[in-house]
Amino acid sequence: MSTAFQTLATRTLPTPATAFASSCCPTRDLLALAPAPEPSTSALPPPPPQPKVSLWRTAGTADSVWEWVPKPPPTASGIQSAFKGKGKDASAGKILGVAWNPQGSFLAVALSTNNPPPSTTPSSSTINLLSLQNGTSPLPPIKIPTEGQITSLSWHAIQPQTDSLLTSSANSLIQKLPALPTLAVKDTKVVGPTPGVAGSAGGVTGMFGQAKNALLQKEREKEAGRALDLVQSAPGFPTLLPIPSEEDGTNESDKLVETVLLIGDDRGVLHVYLGGAVLLGTVVLTPGSTVVGATVPPSSTPSTFSRVAIVLSSSSAPTPRLSTTTLTFTLPPSLAVFAQQSASLHTSISHAFEAFQEVRLLWDESRRVGKAWISRLADLGKPHGETNPPITQLLLLLLHGRPSKALHDFLASKMNERVLTKWEGATSTALERLRMVTFMSIAPAIEHVVLLLDELRAWAAWPEKFAPFQLDVEWINSTIEVAKEIIRKCAVLERLVMEEEKCFTAFSAWVRYELEKLAQQEGSDIRPNAKFQPIAVCHYIRHCLPESTISPYLNFGPATAPLETNADLAQAQAWYEALKDPEERKARAASFEGGENDESLSAMIRRMKEELMAKVPTSIAFLLHILAGKIGAGMDGAMKRIGEGARKSEEVVLGSLPSAEAATEVRDRIVGEGADAMHHVAWIADSALWTTRQALVDGAPAETSAVNLRTEDNVALQVIDFDFLDDEEIVLVVKAQTGPDTEWALFAVSIAELPFLESDGMAPTPSGYLPITRTHALDSHFPPQTIALNGREGRRVACVLAGEGRRLDVLDVDDNGEEDGDVTMGE
Repeated sequence: MSTAFQTLATRTLPTPATAFASSCCPTRDLLALAPAPEPSTSALPPPPPQPKVSLWRTAGTADSVWEWVPKPPPTASGIQSAFKGKGKDASAGKILGVAWNPQGSFLAVALSTNNPPPSTTPSSSTINLLSLQNGTSPLPPIKIPTEGQITSLSWHAIQPQTDSLLTSSANSLIQKLPALPTLAVKDTKVVGPTPGVAGSAGGVTGMFGQAKNALLQKEREKEAGRALDLVQSAPGFPTLLPIPSEEDGTNESDKLVETVLLIGDDRGVLHVYLGGAVLLGTVVLTPGSTVVGATVPPSSTPSTFSRVAIVLSSSSAPTPRLSTTTLTFTLPPSLAVFAQQSASLHTSISHAFEAFQEVRLLWDESRRVGKAWISRLADLGKPHGETNPPITQLLLLLLHGRPSKALHDFLASKMNERVLTKWEGATSTALERLRMVTFMSIAPAIEHVVLLLDELRAWAAWPEKFAPFQLDVEWINSTIEVAKEIIRKCAVLERLVMEEEKCFTAFSAWVRYELEKLAQQEGSDIRPNAKFQPIAVCHYIRHCLPESTISPYLNFGPATAPLETNADLAQAQAWYEALKDPEERKARAASFEGGENDESLSAMIRRMKEELMAKVPTSIAFLLHILAGKIGAGMDGAMKRIGEGARKSEEVVLGSLPSAEAATEVRDRIVGEGADAMHHVAWIADSALWTTRQALVDGAPAETSAVNLRTEDNVALQVIDFDFLDDEEIVLVVKAQTGPDTEWALFAVSIAELPFLESDGMAPTPSGYLPITRTHALDSHFPPQTIALNGREGRRVACVLAGEGRRLDVLDVDDNGEEDGDVTMGE
């Protein structure tokens, strides 16, 4: 018996932690840990730990790399959050598991989210995909379609058959075009005081100052309207993880398409995600069972089929039992290029959403300042008995140059050079950004969408390659019309913005002129110069100051009302439904083509009447919402059709479990390659190590091995944790009680020396002892809890968490350095 476990590093962790079976990075010396409950010092159970994932190095001094903490759900808003504290009573849930992608560049984190009271909605599970570089998620959390709790999480490589000649010409053309501009402003919410408005909360500190600021911010959010969010508009939009190309020209996203993330829950449902983010399908295996393991057998050659070996735990029988089944998916060669097309659509639409929301926030802030002007002027008119509204007072001042008493007091006390400069800056910035974003970000992004949809329409006419996706031509045509309408609205909006910029420049010059007149001393010979155009000032006062002509194009409804009850959205959806009629689309195309014949002229007159009657939606926000929702739903349905054809084999019963909770201590692995690959499953029951192996053929019988948890010296063992190291060994963390002494150790058990017997319907009787090949004694002062193994070539390590999760021991499995000798339990 050799002793090949050499200690590499020992680290005391700041908080209790636990590891999962797939915590070790498959390509680097890294370990992902989740928090463990604090030890209880009273009869009450300890409070659940705040969820987080910390990444640690398993080489050198085992340093921390980064930490990721999920955002807690909102529990209080407005004034309540100021008194209760931010997130003090909120909990984001619990970490259920982690899994690395085969390239070791992303970490999938399964999180159960708690809905705070008074919500009665049951908790749900989400998947967060974290980047190795900085621990952030490039995509929003992926919500699992079912309400079951995640019990199995694994990420595997596949070898689908691809067609090298099948490429996307639209993506190639987009890459040759100028890149979309980077959005400089990420968060344009203004939390400071309102310029020019008395009673603002600038500089107020303390608890009551925070409450006042919270109330003001809440009012501003109501005025700003509903935020435009792609996740809410298209929650199931399939997209791949965004990864930039490497310097050598290779693109790691091509490798991610050749991986699948397998997620099993406690309701017997398996979710399959291509590349970790694109849902291929949800398969109901056996109702009432729990998925405790899922893996993909490696393939030596690319194939149009991919198999998933699944381990199920069922408690519906008189005794809990384990069983296996196999799913076979048909993966068309066009799957990779179709997934890239969906990701490109998501990228373009996401850019349009972010750019549009950015300018909406800027515009709402500038409009809020203008509305504060009008409101303050109306309040000052009440003591003077002014009957004319503020707009009329401004027009009369422009007409005969004599302000009303209220307007005179407003210009003398509330308006000054500093306030006017701030308002000019806010409005000018909003108008400039709106004009630039319209023709530099939104319109080009939607043009990319039209190119990609047009290629999808061509693919729909190619059943030899894209028949499995069942693309609907009418759906593509109607979404293309929505995208074209957005481009037209952008052109109109750009013209309106340019007109309002000219009028606002004249209006601000006129206000400065009136301020200079008011500040002029009586008897002075100096007269202010009137450098403005009265017609432009009059147009801005009448048509832009009370309610701008730009606002309808940016409207997305109030934030306080449900979006489903919005009348403008209902009108836009009715307009979209009408687009599904081919005759309607033909008439719209003729109205924009022009010409001198009677048909084109009548179509143009019809379109103009519809626009005047507001049958065509004006808001670009609602059009973007509909476009994203329809494209996302269509692409999601097309991808899920791949999983609908999954074929399930008959279940093969492996054995019984001592209890339903023991299903969490089940490990599985594919041993071997190609035709010799076999699915191995190991679990602990009846003081024995049970292992089964089964060929990956439908209906293949399972061979079972049951070995007593005893050493060759007949010392009884208790298994704390275990896992497969590679195709040859299983590593166990064991405990032995020999009299008053308690010992802990690592044992490596040879898989080849286990006595496998063909199953004849009867479970074998445990016999013999463990075929131990290597051992390592653990510190008796720190009892171990969990183990995570990394079986990659060149650096195979065993990470042991001990001492109530506060001590991390990293052991080199293959180091043949000298140690204290073999471990003999009981000596």
